[in-house]
Amino acid sequence: MAIGISYLIYGQSPMMTMIDPLERLGGVFRILNEKWRIDELYDALILQPVEGLSRFLAYAVDWDLWHDIFHDNIVAGGFRGLAGLMAWFVDKRIVDGFFNGLGVWVRETALNFRVLQSGYVRNYALAVLLGVVVVLGVFLFVRF
Repeated sequence: MAIGISYLIYGQSPMMTMIDPLERLGGVFRILNEKWRIDELYDALILQPVEGLSRFLAYAVDWDLWHDIFHDNIVAGGFRGLAGLMAWFVDKRIVDGFFNGLGVWVRETALNFRVLQSGYVRNYALAVLLGVVVVLGVFLFVRF
């Protein structure tokens, strides 16, 4: 039926002009030609509110609330506090305490071995000779 009506309107003579024969219907043609304004209605009722809500969620909730308040204050602040606690307790107390103690032990040990150094070569040669005698004595008198 629609094909028949279309043939009656458009098919009898070729359209040489730009004027559509249905323009004689006036406002009805204009509404039908503009697709019943469904696109404009969809834009006004659906797209604009969704875009506005999306902008609000993106800037107010995501950026301002999540990033500025939660991330910068809670997460980063907590991390800085934990890092400060770890630096005070672990670094200052445990690591520095261990290496400071190690330094004191090395200094005390060096002070104790300091008496073994005289600066005289004859003393060092005597120590080497005594060491050789002890090693030879172990090999000669101790049975394995």
